[in-house]
Amino acid sequence: MRGCLKMLRNKKIKTILLTIIVAAMAMILAGCGTGSYAVNEKDSETEITVPSRMRLFSGYDCGFSFLYPSEYRIGWSENDGAYVYCGEENTAPYVLVYRKNTRNMSPEKYFKATDELMLKSFENVESTPIQEVKVMEKSLYLTRYQCSDGSKQYVIDRYFEPYPDFYLQYTAISDKAGSLNTPLYYAIATSKLAEEAYVGAYSDKVSLHEHTDTGMSIKLPDMLKLNDLTIGYFASNDNAIMVALLSTEDGGVPIYNRQDFIDRAAANPNFVANFLGVDTANFTEGEERQLGGKSFYCYPMTMTSGEETYTGSLCIANADETGCWMLCYAVLDDCPAHDDMMALCASCIESISFK
Repeated sequence: MRGCLKMLRNKKIKTILLTIIVAAMAMILAGCGTGSYAVNEKDSETEITVPSRMRLFSGYDCGFSFLYPSEYRIGWSENDGAYVYCGEENTAPYVLVYRKNTRNMSPEKYFKATDELMLKSFENVESTPIQEVKVMEKSLYLTRYQCSDGSKQYVIDRYFEPYPDFYLQYTAISDKAGSLNTPLYYAIATSKLAEEAYVGAYSDKVSLHEHTDTGMSIKLPDMLKLNDLTIGYFASNDNAIMVALLSTEDGGVPIYNRQDFIDRAAANPNFVANFLGVDTANFTEGEERQLGGKSFYCYPMTMTSGEETYTGSLCIANADETGCWMLCYAVLDDCPAHDDMMALCASCIESISFK
């Protein structure tokens, strides 16, 4: 997938780097009084392009999206929010982004609860006074905690971004102050609240596509970037791919029918992986299904690209003449809205029809 996705990304990294530099320069710390405090307004910007070398976090009904450097890994928890792992997965250092729906939460009330949590979690805790932080047009409130638990010491920066009926929370946990500034600034400066703020953000909307050259019609998710090929469709974003193709050859060698495709896949473990542009593609026992009036054999599939693993399905049917139809989808394991995305892709595969 790495090669396919790289081909489809828009290369505008300079713009986002400039944004982050401006955000870092704009961080003005001032004392926060105990009275009034700034409350942010929801943004409504949509259709923002994700630059190259950046990845998009978005999920069904999580209430926010943001960008992070592609070299980092993402994690998601319904209880904790979105993790950006900057070292090993499932451990610090990381940045955590979380949304809580509640009205009229003040910085004083919020950080009082945070202080209590820190004292319960660590043996020794020191903290700074609440400070107001300006990042771009956003107002946030920050407290830095120096915590120790036995032999381990942590620096925990906690940012509170208030809105009238919810707040966003950013947590940076590391062993050195300032070591997570880059991913933290990316998360704060690029976080958006609109459901479709970024191109490729999770959405259950689909559109019907009719392929004139092959006579195939299929619904595809709008959140996937579509590549219209002469033999069908390839659609993808950071979390999923879908393929609907009429396969008649492989490197100039004709593919005669479904059985020919299956025999080649059995003889060469890299056959399907090379076809899809990923590192590996493995299958388990398949079953026959009727899709669009044709008999398909569908195989549960696991594929890898770099350190990432995707699961989905590969379906193969005989073409009317030479070749075979190939339908495929795969979704990144543990991505936000994984189950919803799997169900959406499966329903799109079932929508296929032929002239």
